[in-house]
Amino acid sequence: MEHRHYPRNSEEFSVTISNPRYGSVDAKVHDISREGIALRLADMAIPAGTLVDVVLPKNQQQRFQNKGLKGYVVHAKKGVLGMWLLGQGLPA
Repeated sequence: MEHRHYPRNSEEFSVTISNPRYGSVDAKVHDISREGIALRLADMAIPAGTLVDVVLPKNQQQRFQNKGLKGYVVHAKKGVLGMWLLGQGLPA
């Protein structure tokens, strides 16, 4: 069931997601909105229900006015991770 209230924007750039308990994983952004992000990754090391940091590449930091984002993993299945962004995703 779709829970996003803002439109999804197709994107493709690399990020690193991390959590002190589960470590770091490289991922590719698939789409992003003001409140959510969908990622593709090779290794599912971070389960649903986990709070994570999303480290943005330098070429995206100015766009998001931040070096990273914080998010809550709402679903995780092989190769795909869906996150609810805490704070702000895409600027308005």
